Amino acid sequence: MQIKPIRSGKDYTQALKRLEDLFDAKRNTLEGDEAEILNKKRKLGFEMIKKISVALNIPTHVLI
Repeated sequence: MQIKPIRSGKDYTQALKRLEDLFDAKRNTLEGDEAEILNKKRKLGFEMIKKISVALNIPTHVLI
């Protein structure tokens, strides 16, 4: 999963396309795992929290 801020119309379109791809993702695949995380069915791991915190400049306590 690559997380980056949406800063333009192009970024927004790409994000929507990615969500469409994940919508019907099968379980136990990378896409399925990503969909579960985005859907809050799977909790973020420590490494994921660190990466999101650094990439988006979000305090870690907000993500826990």
